[in-house]
Amino acid sequence: MTCLVFTVMCLTALEEATRECTLQDISAPTPSNGKPARFSIAGCKKLQVRSLPEDSIIGLANAIMAYPKLEDLEVSGSAINDTSVEILLDSLRLNNVIHSLALHNNQIRDDGAATIARFVNASRTVDRLQVRQNLISAEGAKFLASAYTMLKVFNGIDLATLRQKSSLHLADIGGITVVEATMLHELLHDVNAHQIESLDLGMYTMNNAVMKALGMNMDMAHDEL
Repeated sequence: MTCLVFTVMCLTALEEATRECTLQDISAPTPSNGKPARFSIAGCKKLQVRSLPEDSIIGLANAIMAYPKLEDLEVSGSAINDTSVEILLDSLRLNNVIHSLALHNNQIRDDGAATIARFVNASRTVDRLQVRQNLISAEGAKFLASAYTMLKVFNGIDLATLRQKSSLHLADIGGITVVEATMLHELLHDVNAHQIESLDLGMYTMNNAVMKALGMNMDMAHDEL
């Protein structure tokens, strides 16, 4: 069951039977007493939030902190930056069941990437992370890569499956930027994964930044490791 929840000036409760909840295109008016609008996510296992305005971030964080049973959280296409992502992740500190975190299409930069990496490493439960379409540079990508061992899926890339393969074809993955390439660099040097014997770089040989993040020479079209 999916519920559309509007932010209002008073506490809005979801039915306890709710399992998937959506907050989409909402606005959060501030009550006359100056306190932020409040809403509840009680009963939700999966929460999807899109187009969240900046003045609703604290209200969302408070709701998440009050109900530490979320297993899957998405906050995308919103005003999430380095400061607000810290607020958001701090609200999950009591949650020991969260396994999927999606923060794509936001305004997160390198400091925020470092915050996310620290959270994933500390949580020891998050194994799926989506941070595409942010403002993360090569430096921030290195922070995220520090969480490699904790992740099964990163930005849609099935790391768990790739760890069992002897060949890697980047064309099959698609949409690789410096952020994904930096994570794949960790895969290529993972002594606990199946040894990659064949690496097909495809069109990415033309992308200097991706090649550098992978640790490859620019003239490699197909590298037998």
